[in-house]
Amino acid sequence: MKNQALVILSVFTTLCFSSQAQSSDFITGLNSALDLVVYNNYLLIGESGDERFLLKVDLDEGPVIQDTIPVDGAPLFLFLDGDELYITEDLRNKITRVDLSETSYDRVDVVTEISKPAGLAVYENDLYVAQFDEGTVSKISLDDSLATPQEFLTDLVRPGGMILNGPDLYIAEFGFNRIVKVDLSDTAKVVEEVVNGIAGPWALALQGDDLYFTEFAGGTVKMIDITEANPTVTTLASGLDRPNGLAVTESELFISERAIGRISRISFNTTSLDRISDESIRLYPNPAFDFIHIESAGRHFEMEIFDLTGKLMLSKAGIDETHVDVRSLAPAVYQVKIDRELFKLVKR
Repeated sequence: MKNQALVILSVFTTLCFSSQAQSSDFITGLNSALDLVVYNNYLLIGESGDERFLLKVDLDEGPVIQDTIPVDGAPLFLFLDGDELYITEDLRNKITRVDLSETSYDRVDVVTEISKPAGLAVYENDLYVAQFDEGTVSKISLDDSLATPQEFLTDLVRPGGMILNGPDLYIAEFGFNRIVKVDLSDTAKVVEEVVNGIAGPWALALQGDDLYFTEFAGGTVKMIDITEANPTVTTLASGLDRPNGLAVTESELFISERAIGRISRISFNTTSLDRISDESIRLYPNPAFDFIHIESAGRHFEMEIFDLTGKLMLSKAGIDETHVDVRSLAPAVYQVKIDRELFKLVKR
């Protein structure tokens, strides 16, 4: 088992909605940061190197590794189904399962000798596995011990991460620079394109109607609203080094950067811009395309718009009721500061 004294293993960068970028060293020195999941209030991190582990970190207590779970192959993808964690063990061509409610963390083989397994999902007691090199998604019955994978989808181009929204299975098609979905409850198995033009989509995470994804080749994390017929892509973070894994909660998004062994965190400001806490000020529309409108009932105030790194993008001083031209801002998530209030703005 990895030495528990080595608790400083990676850089944990916090990108908050504040007027200055805030960062703190959380864990430093990971060999290779792979996939992530949040279980209860623990962040599980797949790490690969000379030795391969799952690291369990308590998000309340800070930089303390509570446990390590050894694995044979690199834990490339993780999927949580209740208390059961499914692990793609790269280089060993197998998938294992761990019951996280048990302190022994005994691993059980689910399927062995499966070619280049990648993303995972469980639906109605079947395990779906993306096979990167094969260009397929296979289906494995969890009712049988070491069941044989059955071909489910073909003709994909290097499928990577997967995520479920009800019966809809979203698939990052790495080799075709797009994300697709298929309705698992429909026997027709029609593959529908969701969004394209992505530089190597890899990991997927879902919170409500927001689908988050990494651009492995582009070094970014982006998001779309899956309820939109032609979704607008919004950039949340850029300049990342091979972003590999994602895990999302209601208030935070965790990102693993594979090559440099770093975990980053984006904290969401969930306050709506439609009605600011001061009832005398309103700001709309949100999301915005060309202009935002501020109503202040004749009150003068200062307004500043920052990107997620804390860089000032736009400022207005001594204004009351006005339109603000935001056409110069690239599609992304921004922070708007009105006097002492901080709020989130989505620019389409």
